[in-house]
Amino acid sequence: MAKALLGHVGLVPDLRLAQEVRRLQLRVKELEAELAGVRATQALEVALEGQREPAYS
Repeated sequence: MAKALLGHVGLVPDLRLAQEVRRLQLRVKELEAELAGVRATQALEVALEGQREPAYS
C-alpha cells in the first residue's frame, strides 16, 4: 500500500503548483529586467558624473 501511495503522489502533477511556479518564474524575469534597467541607469549616471567639471575653483 505504501508503494501505491508514493507512486500516486509522485505521478499526479498538481496544476495549481505548476501555475504558481510559472507565475513566480515570470515575476523573477520581470524583476531581473527591472534590475538591469536600474544598473544601466546607475552606470550612465556614474559616467556622466565623471565628465562633469569639479564644482570647486
